[in-house]
Amino acid sequence: MNRKPATIMNGAGSWVFVDKGSNAQSPSGASSAEPSGVITRHSEFFFDNTLVAIQIENTLFNVHKYQLIKSEVFSDMFKMPKAEGDGPEEGSSPEHPIVMTGIAASDFAALLKVLYARCDPI
Repeated sequence: MNRKPATIMNGAGSWVFVDKGSNAQSPSGASSAEPSGVITRHSEFFFDNTLVAIQIENTLFNVHKYQLIKSEVFSDMFKMPKAEGDGPEEGSSPEHPIVMTGIAASDFAALLKVLYARCDPI
């Protein structure tokens, strides 16, 4: 099979990945092989892309669950058993948000800025 090289570009530069076929050798000398058997999720870089709707005061947030579980409070909250019933799960959509009280929307936004922090190039 003849594949085109894949190019990934970001602020730090670009990388080109070339598939040299199943007989190619990696820089370490090990053969690169096609996946066989059970496919596993990478322990660090397989993200739960689920969005969670949260209402604080009169502000609605829709954020990634994988970002929220970095907080011990949210991690524990998501481990709790789900309520049984036919209705939609709390937080599953902007129409059915998790409603939080006792916190200011600006404070929650500050937490999200930390959780979503990224390293900008200098």
